[in-house]
Amino acid sequence: MRKSIARLCLGLVVLLLSGPVRAGGLEDAEALLEDNRTTAAMTLLRSHIEEHPEDVAAHELLIDILINAKLFEEAEEIYRSRKDDDTSSADAWYLLGRTLMNPESAQSAYEQAIQLSPGHPRATMGRAAIFRATGRYPEAMTEYRAALRQDPTLAEAWVGLWASQGMADDMEGALQTARQAAEAIPKTVEPWLVIAELDPNSALTTLRSGAANNPESARIWTELARRSMRARSLSTSASAYSQSIRLSPSDRTLRIEAAMLEEITVGTLDWDPVFTLLDTRAAPRSPETLAALDVVVADWPRSPLARMIRGNTLQMQGDVASAEDDLRLARQLSPTNPEIASSLGLLLLGDRRPGDAQPHLSSAWKARSDDVALGIALAISLAEGSDPGAGGLLLLELQEKFPASAGPPMTLAQLLIDLGEAERAYSILLEAIQRSPDPNLIIALASAAQLAGRPVEAAGALSTLSERTGDPRFAEAGRQLLTSSQ
Repeated sequence: MRKSIARLCLGLVVLLLSGPVRAGGLEDAEALLEDNRTTAAMTLLRSHIEEHPEDVAAHELLIDILINAKLFEEAEEIYRSRKDDDTSSADAWYLLGRTLMNPESAQSAYEQAIQLSPGHPRATMGRAAIFRATGRYPEAMTEYRAALRQDPTLAEAWVGLWASQGMADDMEGALQTARQAAEAIPKTVEPWLVIAELDPNSALTTLRSGAANNPESARIWTELARRSMRARSLSTSASAYSQSIRLSPSDRTLRIEAAMLEEITVGTLDWDPVFTLLDTRAAPRSPETLAALDVVVADWPRSPLARMIRGNTLQMQGDVASAEDDLRLARQLSPTNPEIASSLGLLLLGDRRPGDAQPHLSSAWKARSDDVALGIALAISLAEGSDPGAGGLLLLELQEKFPASAGPPMTLAQLLIDLGEAERAYSILLEAIQRSPDPNLIIALASAAQLAGRPVEAAGALSTLSERTGDPRFAEAGRQLLTSSQ
């Protein structure tokens, strides 16, 4: 049991998926995508489209999901059928064009849409995208501007226009376009972020305006926080980090960056060493990185974060003993810091010392009980250590608390398989994947189904799930399971 659970430790403690699928429309689907919950977003979009078949934006998002998942044939099949059902629909021709990978075929579909509905803004935008992709930037800009004259709310057209200008080395034009976009679509974050990038001297003012217009966007608050930190604006940065963490409570990187500001406040760090700590993240395995961290630790010996970051870096470079020394000293300097406690606990767990890891992980979990990855790590430390029963119970609790996360059922199933209870493992995984379809569970379900002698039943369940979610990956996994079992 210990080896397989330890392998899970390495792969699953970094897995953190968000909460259950919410009933809703396009905005909820976009939020699920930001959480990397593609299948849940796809399911929600299909349901939304059934109720609102004329919502072109929802169709666009579904197509983009399918294309990004490399489900090209499925996307084309869906929208070719839709076009065949109504060949007089300009929107249907446009959506078909969006699925086509061949530029000539896509352009033909867009032109058919424009013929049916002269000036069709989305089809014009699609034609512009083809020009941009083939390096015909002046033509792309002309088409994007034409689309925006018809519909100035098309965010994708604004993005395409300033991107085309940038590719044509017209950065001033791109900046002007982004400013126009911010006026036309202020509730979209991309223009504000681009303005901040292209005009860094006004970035903080721009991002404050963007955050005021998009107060629930973690992206814009995070950008404001980080740029404010680089500008050494303690109050603005701290306030922005507070908002960003509110919107992304499981983002450990944000919490560590915010904690650096707290150390500046109490005097255990200053701006320059903070910037060094931030910059070392770009190349954690480099000898130069370790040398820079040595200087920070020597100059600021009372900084727990400096010790923690050097400890984590040492661990990544394979020096586990020195990493442990740093992390233990960091714990002494800041006994209640959950990031330090989790770092030390995970190091010990990865070093096959679950008993030593457990108190540190338990301490971190008490402060970060919204972090399913920490809960899984704690459960593994219990299962690997002196109390396997407590580990199993915690995994059951995590499964209830985080029903959309693949981590708890996968870990619990592996624990049961190691105990020779493949049937129970299969039942848990089947229930989990039906409750919250997640492709991460497919391989685990297939393995448990083979061990439990239920490949045919599992393949049928995956096929049904594919029909329900519209995600063909489930059906394909079922077919592969049947083939491998024969």
